[in-house]
Amino acid sequence: MSEKERFGRYEIIRRLGGGMSDVYLAQDLVLSRPVVLKIVRNSSGVSTHLIIEAEKRGVCIQRQLAGQPRILQVYESGELDGSFFIAMSIFPAAR
Repeated sequence: MSEKERFGRYEIIRRLGGGMSDVYLAQDLVLSRPVVLKIVRNSSGVSTHLIIEAEKRGVCIQRQLAGQPRILQVYESGELDGSFFIAMSIFPAAR
């Protein structure tokens, strides 16, 4: 049996998509709940810095809109291992 990939306290279940960031279905191993995990891998490029700043603004907006039916709840965001990440609630269809 292969060891599952981990990112901090999150165990990656499967990749959901990507583009400027990688998006995964993951399991929060501390709180035993599924999450959508968005990771922006840091690099020295100017575009990466702009993407991270945009994601940080997005987190603020999501928190302001908390409770709206189409807005994912942000559980946690921050930097880990040189990457910016956001852990969010999931839509039932993502399971």
